[in-house]
Amino acid sequence: MQTIAPKLSPEQWEDMLLSFSLCFEASLPIALESELEEFFSDDNKGGDDAKLDLSLSKCMVQLFLINTISNALGPCYEKWTMEDAVRILTCLESSYNFSKALNSRFEVSIKLQRADQQAGLQLFPGIVQHEHRSLATMLSIQFLMYFRPKEGQPEDNAASLFQLCSTVLKAYINMEAHLLSIKRDKLEIAEASQENEGEVRVDSRPAKDLKPLEIQEGILVRQIQSLTPIVQKQILANFQELPDADLNAHATSLGPILIDLSLCDDYEIRAQNKCLLSKLFQLLQGGATSQ
Repeated sequence: MQTIAPKLSPEQWEDMLLSFSLCFEASLPIALESELEEFFSDDNKGGDDAKLDLSLSKCMVQLFLINTISNALGPCYEKWTMEDAVRILTCLESSYNFSKALNSRFEVSIKLQRADQQAGLQLFPGIVQHEHRSLATMLSIQFLMYFRPKEGQPEDNAASLFQLCSTVLKAYINMEAHLLSIKRDKLEIAEASQENEGEVRVDSRPAKDLKPLEIQEGILVRQIQSLTPIVQKQILANFQELPDADLNAHATSLGPILIDLSLCDDYEIRAQNKCLLSKLFQLLQGGATSQ
């Protein structure tokens, strides 16, 4: 696509993106969750995975479409009309919302992982990639629209972009807090187990099992690892390029989020965030002085 894309005319791009949007609509696996329940139902004792295989394969089709669009963005954005950009953003948003709704529920993620392993499909990693690649491509297009606006661009593009960035940063902060909570719970259970080792239990309650926490921890670690480069290379890196007036305009909403982000584990994010906070505080001090 990177080789062919620059050679396509705006008209050819319009036809191609229209075809992509139809493929997006046809391959969205809206029945995935119900098929997952059917896979584990008592009626499926034979372990028939045909329907689940089809839905998980559709996720891979979505991922292929997302990656194709992402690879073509750099050299070809200028050839897109505003209608093209909005059409693809709508498809990406639907894809992102669908995959995020699945990945954000641990019980569904655990079932998906189990079903994928039982059926030997090896398609589960595509679900996590599906969510974060669609998000990354959405952000790329919206930042391009912000820095290189097109004729007829929606007036609320800047507002929707900053809202999306704020939502992603809050989600990242919450994921890290949840991961820390899981690690603390695991440590408490391990310490309690060591203290009670060799003692006879006086009640009938079983000892707490670490396995569910370890599964949640593994899923959460993968999600954080996938989201980290988006926070680093797209949100914070692009925030550094914002004009002072635009950054200052969003200081009230961004400031508290960036302060919370300064406690994250990733060193590069902390370093980027420190520079951004310094710039933001300078702008706020300058505004206070001028008043």
